[in-house]
Amino acid sequence: DKVERWINASPENRKLAEQICRIEQYLGVTAEMRSLSDKDILSLSHRNLAKADRRKRRILSGWMGAAASLVLLAAGTWFLLLRLHTPDLEVRNGLGEVKECVLPDGTRVWLNSNSTLSYPDRFSRRKRTVSLQGEAFFDSRKDARRPFFVQAGDVVVKVLGTRFDVDAYADNTAVFSTTLVDGSVEMRYPLHGRRQTTVLSPGQRLSYNSEEDRAFIAYVDVGSLTSWQTGSITLDHTPLRDVLKIIGNTYGVHFIINDAGRLNDSCSGTFVRQPVENILSTIECATGIHFKPSGGDPESYIVY
Repeated sequence: DKVERWINASPENRKLAEQICRIEQYLGVTAEMRSLSDKDILSLSHRNLAKADRRKRRILSGWMGAAASLVLLAAGTWFLLLRLHTPDLEVRNGLGEVKECVLPDGTRVWLNSNSTLSYPDRFSRRKRTVSLQGEAFFDSRKDARRPFFVQAGDVVVKVLGTRFDVDAYADNTAVFSTTLVDGSVEMRYPLHGRRQTTVLSPGQRLSYNSEEDRAFIAYVDVGSLTSWQTGSITLDHTPLRDVLKIIGNTYGVHFIINDAGRLNDSCSGTFVRQPVENILSTIECATGIHFKPSGGDPESYIVY
């Protein structure tokens, strides 16, 4: 009743209501078209063209039939372009936050601090593709007909159904890492001028450095590397270079290294939702490594 009274209150309101109805109809059509593959849409356009051609021979002639065919072809192309240019949904995470979301196919994703995940509101019939900046843990739903892809810069992770972690922070785009908890994944990346594909086994972590043009695989403690899901930082004889990266990504701080030789020092410990100052102070006591704030930037620390 309130809506009806509002519509009848003025011509402007009625016009706006009609526009909203048209938008709803448009969204319904485009949502349905997005569920089709490119091949399906082109096939539909060709069938419509064939129908138009038969109808043209029976009813129309000359330029009128040609115009009808062109309109149908343009409509199919228009729907294809609409689907290709439909903006993705986006989930962003602030510093020190861990956010969980569920994708349209039921895949569960935990998004780490200062990360962004983009995905369509409906996956296609042939594949499921998301884009990641930052770090995320995926528990993907198994679907052999529609493999799951994570796009992170030049790196693509392909999976049919498994649990895995992808580390691809935007401020460290030279290094990408994939850690497999269970199942099987493929990591595709450019190496030595060619496209390389590596299949991981559970417990393995593949790190790819685009600046140095190298990649290496190591068996890791997946529990430590994925502990951020619960809001904690777990270190198990973790090299300082990795410790600083984890702390930097979680708290948005930067480190200036005075002695690169100390980066291979390791430390262990678990920190649950503690201020960054407490974590750095504990590492100082345990390792003899020191941190001091940089004079010009309160979010930068000098390591010595």
